[in-house]
Amino acid sequence: MVPEIELKCRLAAFQQELRGAELDGALLVQKVDYYYFSGTMQLSFLFIPAAGEALLIVLKDWRRACNESALDNIVPCTSTKEVPVLVAAHYGRPPRSLGMEFDVLPVKEYFRYRELF
Repeated sequence: MVPEIELKCRLAAFQQELRGAELDGALLVQKVDYYYFSGTMQLSFLFIPAAGEALLIVLKDWRRACNESALDNIVPCTSTKEVPVLVAAHYGRPPRSLGMEFDVLPVKEYFRYRELF
């Protein structure tokens, strides 16, 4: 298990970068990337706001993700279409500007997330 203090340090540094880029947050969809910030590789989405607590949205094996991750906000979901709704519900509104992993995200997926958000 990745220690909670390590995750908090990683998240804080990333959030500083998000604020510097004037982004409301970032949605991580690649396993290696969300593992780095959450401590789990369960099929998930990780929303990291520019300020506040990260939200891990788990598609597969929510219980295991809860056991593996030291994050406080871990919610289950059944469809990618729920992700924007869960983010908005947790933070009070959807993000106006959203960072993503453009170095590895296929264009087709980018357009799908763009439509969702």
